[in-house]
Amino acid sequence: MVAVSRLIIYVDVNDWPGQPAGQVSCSAGLKAELADGRDVVLLDGRGWSVGVRVVGGGAASDQWSWMTQEDVEETARTVLGPDEPAAGESYEDAARAHWSALAEALHQAGVAASADALQSLPHVVVLSDRLLGRIDGPRATRAARAHGRESDGAPAARCRCQANAPLDQIGWSAVNDLLDDQRDGDERHGDA
Repeated sequence: MVAVSRLIIYVDVNDWPGQPAGQVSCSAGLKAELADGRDVVLLDGRGWSVGVRVVGGGAASDQWSWMTQEDVEETARTVLGPDEPAAGESYEDAARAHWSALAEALHQAGVAASADALQSLPHVVVLSDRLLGRIDGPRATRAARAHGRESDGAPAARCRCQANAPLDQIGWSAVNDLLDDQRDGDERHGDA
């Protein structure tokens, strides 16, 4: 039986026609990466928006300039994690329901995994280059690369994705390609 290796959240910019000035929108999805290299999409079509309200009629500021990589990663984990508990339900109940639903989605795909096992897996967040560029312009991408090993040929940073289109346009194949390249680089450099 194939085991689940890790969970991967992919986040990208989600601009849309008529989007209010000063509003940031991101799309996100969650998949399980299996030990045999296959993956199963668990949650797709998720996302969030953050807006700025300007008091006194001034122009909306560039909300992206206030965002950090950590903000986006934390929000993505929240959006794709357990929901807030319903009335009369505890946080533990809501978390158990979330992880059980993910385990059931895997079961429907022919993969056996318990809710407890899924909850304990590594959980990677992958941000697109387009998103990193919006967070803080060119500096965000350079900062991500500075923490990598680009000079020796290994992947620049685990949080980067080279796709330049929203997830619903590129699908998971671009994310898979990046992760395959990253895994190959880690194996070449003894980091697997």
